[in-house]
Amino acid sequence: MKRRELVKYAGAGFLATLGLGITASWQTYQAQTSGVTLRWLGHTSFLFTGGGRRLLVNPFRPIGCTAGYRPGN
Repeated sequence: MKRRELVKYAGAGFLATLGLGITASWQTYQAQTSGVTLRWLGHTSFLFTGGGRRLLVNPFRPIGCTAGYRPGN
């Protein structure tokens, strides 16, 4: 690659990055008012809570830290 081509591509890349950075700052973000809580129970077990519901996730078998686990009411 010739030096002039390199400089041309680098300049085009810089301008594209600069343009994307400017347009990204125009976006506005709003946090959710109600959320989901996540509780780690150990190893691969998680308890998701939100919207009045609970979901116990253990991708394997109910052994170890989730054996006999019952979420409170």
